[in-house]
Amino acid sequence: MVATPPGTEALSAIMPIGGDSSIVSTADMGSVDERTSELQAEIRERIRAEEALQASETKYRVLFETANDAVFLADASSGLILEANARAAELLGMPIDQIVGMHQSELHPPDEADRYQGIFRDHSGQGGGRVGGLWVQRGDGTLVPVEITASVAEINGKQVVHGVFRDVTARRRADYLIRGQRDLGVALSGAESLLAGLELCLDAALSASGFTGGGIYLVDEETGALDLAFHKGLPGDFVRAVSHHEPESEQARFVSRGKPLYTSHQVLSFELSEAEMNAGLRALAALPVCKGDRVVACVNISSTKSDTVPLAVQPALEGIAAQIGGAIARLRMEDALRESEDRLHSLADRLTSVREEERASIARDIHDGLGHELTALKLGLALLRKALRKADIRGTDLSSLELRIQDLSDHADRTVKSVRAIATQLRPPVLDEGLQATIEWQAQEFEVRTGICCFVDLDLKEGAVGDVAATALFRIMQEILTNVARHAVAEAVDIRSQAVDGWTVIAVSDDGRGVDVDGLAARHSLGIMGMQERARALGGDVAVQSVLGEGTTVTIRIPCEARR
Repeated sequence: MVATPPGTEALSAIMPIGGDSSIVSTADMGSVDERTSELQAEIRERIRAEEALQASETKYRVLFETANDAVFLADASSGLILEANARAAELLGMPIDQIVGMHQSELHPPDEADRYQGIFRDHSGQGGGRVGGLWVQRGDGTLVPVEITASVAEINGKQVVHGVFRDVTARRRADYLIRGQRDLGVALSGAESLLAGLELCLDAALSASGFTGGGIYLVDEETGALDLAFHKGLPGDFVRAVSHHEPESEQARFVSRGKPLYTSHQVLSFELSEAEMNAGLRALAALPVCKGDRVVACVNISSTKSDTVPLAVQPALEGIAAQIGGAIARLRMEDALRESEDRLHSLADRLTSVREEERASIARDIHDGLGHELTALKLGLALLRKALRKADIRGTDLSSLELRIQDLSDHADRTVKSVRAIATQLRPPVLDEGLQATIEWQAQEFEVRTGICCFVDLDLKEGAVGDVAATALFRIMQEILTNVARHAVAEAVDIRSQAVDGWTVIAVSDDGRGVDVDGLAARHSLGIMGMQERARALGGDVAVQSVLGEGTTVTIRIPCEARR
């Protein structure tokens, strides 16, 4: 077998070998080899280009499909959507195959179609750009704020607008919340009352969450109990059922922990009343409000439409709760101060009125008692003088004169008694004998005057309190016994005292019909206020306990060192 010369294979590919073929020269064969090499290189380059293009297209497709933003490809001339990625479908709330073929203006609110077509034409003609403050309309009709970045490219000989739609809902919400918290802070700084401040706080929480109703509880600084101080959008039966929670309740214990709660009313661990179950409330956010390390309030908001509190709004609600603690504490203190001032003004007015009444009473006593007796005494002396001038002493019967003198003496005695009664009313001399003697005398006088039995069991050591404190206690006892006589319809009064850990404690109990203590507090009873102010001036206090139909006990506590 004869070997094939080099290059014959390539040559045979373009020239058949046979008897009729022309003889090819060596130069022509060299040209064929060179052309073959070029073709092979061109093929290899084309393959590399196609592979690179495929890789580029794959990379683009991956970027297109996995982009964090919605991406649309639209024909620059017709405005029809050619392609859309998964985020675009998510943004619009509809499948991709439904989006493709839509006109770009259909992505936006229909009443602004002309405006959005103009923006698209500008992008197409200028090679792209960025525009904010735009909206897209989802398939369910809701609007979503977006920022659009557009660019223009040529694909397969066609001008295509590449639009990236960024959902700026979170950014707008954050901006809104920043402005809202700033405005809330300004509004709270100008709030004139606790109620107005609480309304501002609740409105801010409802606005941030989109919930339908809620309330703000205040924490009792002494007991830890919760009291609903302001509410909005809640049924009346529900409000009455949840208006107060005792310190040992699950709700109060939860609030004391200071941690927010996001849940549903249906899965609460708390035992719900029938009114709470029937309120139709679903999602619940409970946000304890702190001032420093102390919980001062709790903001509760509820939804009747959603079963969950969206994660997106939780930081905003916690930001509001963190912001309002100081304002609530300040407004609460200012309200308490105003209330105290109003009470003091009322008390001062009452003391002025009582003082004028006492002056009028003393004036009547002097006028009707002393004035009458002194006038009668004066007339009797004048008549006696006249009779003595006419009488012949040596031969006259003096019995009539003696009767007149006795009558004048009786007038003088009555006058002295009137003076003593008035002086005793102003300040009983028995106060000089000590507090125990004074209270015993008061009880005896009270029993004689009213017919109500008075039992006294006192153990007040001499000097237990000072003169000023003793006078204050005398006045407090006077007020208590006067109230028993006027209102209690009692048959007996029990007065006891004891010394407890440096305090002098006096308890006055009656078996009368009792009083509504909460009602007295709400009405700011001036009698009780007067007693409390007298005790407070000595560093003590007065407490009233009563059960309707079972009597009332008033307890006075004064520190033993109170000697002012």
